[in-house]
Amino acid sequence: MNHRLLIFGVVPFLCPVSLTAPAKEPPPAVIPPNHRAVAVKIDPADQKADFILPGGNVDVIQTQLLDSGKTVSKVVLESLLVLAVDVQTERKEPKKAAIRVITVAVHADDAARLAAAMKQGTVSLLLRKPEKESKPPVKEKP
Repeated sequence: MNHRLLIFGVVPFLCPVSLTAPAKEPPPAVIPPNHRAVAVKIDPADQKADFILPGGNVDVIQTQLLDSGKTVSKVVLESLLVLAVDVQTERKEPKKAAIRVITVAVHADDAARLAAAMKQGTVSLLLRKPEKESKPPVKEKP
């Protein structure tokens, strides 16, 4: 049976997927204008992902293994707003696998860049330091 870890504020709640409400369209205020919500799968062994919470900001890093055997990493996108964090556990014999999915707000023009980065290599999210006075603004494209 699949389970889903939902985070309400700072209290995690584990419930069977069958008990969760079907996905509805999020309120319009959640996704900034001219942005899209994109789900990013993260390696469950990545411990820093435990600190990524909705409302925070992250940078996207892509790591790719080249034909020459060399590994390269590059920043794909910066200061993306985290919309949601979800941990799904799926029982697979003989052990349980966890899949972490983090949904971020991406400008419509950058959504294709993020999709290509996820397809071409491994994507990691880096948590940005919270601003003291306010959150970093979501970048607007002209």
